[in-house]
Amino acid sequence: MLACSPLRFARPKLSAVFGRSTSTAPPRASRARLSARSKYLLFASGGAEGRSKGTLYPSLFRSYIVFTLCSIPPIVDHAPEILSGLSYVPGIRQITEYFIKQSFFAQFVGGETVNDTIPILSQLRDEGKGVLLAYSVEVNDARIPASTDDIAHRRNLLEISRSIESAGDFEDGRISKGSSKGKTWVAVKLTALLPSAESLRRFSTYLCQTRPKERLALPYPYTPHADDMAVLSLETVPSPLTQDDVIAIKTLYEELRGICSRARERKVAVVIDAEHSWCSAIDALTLALTREFNQPSAGTSEPLVYGTYQSYLRRGIDHLRTSLSDARKEGYILGVKLVRGAYHTLEISTHAKGMRDGAGNEVEVPPVWTQRSETDATYNTSCDAVLNGLVHRGLAVRRETEGGVRIYVTREVADRVSFGQLMGMRDGLTQYLADTVVTQVPIVLKYVPYGSLQEVIPYLARRAIENKSILGGDEGAANERRIVGAALRRRMFPFYDSISPGSPAA
Repeated sequence: MLACSPLRFARPKLSAVFGRSTSTAPPRASRARLSARSKYLLFASGGAEGRSKGTLYPSLFRSYIVFTLCSIPPIVDHAPEILSGLSYVPGIRQITEYFIKQSFFAQFVGGETVNDTIPILSQLRDEGKGVLLAYSVEVNDARIPASTDDIAHRRNLLEISRSIESAGDFEDGRISKGSSKGKTWVAVKLTALLPSAESLRRFSTYLCQTRPKERLALPYPYTPHADDMAVLSLETVPSPLTQDDVIAIKTLYEELRGICSRARERKVAVVIDAEHSWCSAIDALTLALTREFNQPSAGTSEPLVYGTYQSYLRRGIDHLRTSLSDARKEGYILGVKLVRGAYHTLEISTHAKGMRDGAGNEVEVPPVWTQRSETDATYNTSCDAVLNGLVHRGLAVRRETEGGVRIYVTREVADRVSFGQLMGMRDGLTQYLADTVVTQVPIVLKYVPYGSLQEVIPYLARRAIENKSILGGDEGAANERRIVGAALRRRMFPFYDSISPGSPAA
């Protein structure tokens, strides 16, 4: 992930977060590549995490098994159905849950409660890394109503507030012990914060029907407008919304405002995750919060609220440019979390069954790109749009006497530029960036989700699918398996020195 300093003069104030980028990795000389390889193997073996020798092999074997399973398409494609079927078999359910807990859960999730994540947060900070903390409860498919249990979504809202407090307490505790300012942010998913996710879908449909024509000229699901939230004040509820929908969305918006107000007091940034394309009303809520809480006059020169920009959407670069233009016009600081996207398989399958926009017209092409190269091109163009005017202000390359190359970043830029990867994925790249880019505050973030096993099953399913499809090729599960396998052989056979060509530094 990445966060950038405000761009002056005619440029909008800006801060951005980039996920899993290889094109933006710092330059490196041959000596630095060799060093990074050995550091990655140390990290994969548990050395950089400070693990004891007794826990070394179990951790490596777990990673190897997880990435091996993620490399088998039939298992990944039918994982939700397999897990659902096994959960109804007496005796098998307990065995299945135990296996998932010891494998996928341990690989990709920080713990069941926010308190369980504190040791991981401390470990990452000691390694010079920040954290994007996420209570990872979500609706697996937002076309299907979520639980109508009012207690469930209120419990989720309370947990988001608890994560804000825990992040603030963690930072205060580190600073009181003499540590410098860090980055412990909180991610929020909106589909699980409503009595029914159908309300969000219908709100999205309504917005697609009523947005200005210039917005409708962009690829589906278009882009948000400043007047999107006006419907919450109308006396008559327009179709397809219901009175319950308006009440639910209005309540959610006020809850989010309260969360952001408290986050501002605790100095914890809030990152709103994007979800399915048919939940584009998330953009409207994000825009409203951004305009309110990211104003420089609000007592901060950094953004409090970050929106997520998915590069696999055909509208990707247009959506980002529209946001940049609005930030320039309104004078607020734009917070950008730039990612490729994590719902590709579901987007494609949903379009194949028939997808319509707010006006009832058939969406002729999928809202997402069908080729990885198209997503990469959008991602790289978006990186250029965000970083334009920033690099020459604060980044400087210095060649060390021993021939290695490191990147030195000014404090101003370091506060606004971060690279990030998900917990359990691309750990070598995370370690390489942390070792290579020298800053006073962490420039690398790890996305650390938490929640009970049942709550994070949708998240784990997406991680398996993402390893198989979206990442693919040189960045997919097969490559991660090769890297971990090389680390295993290195630990088992000390004289083994064969480095996988898929190493992050290769």
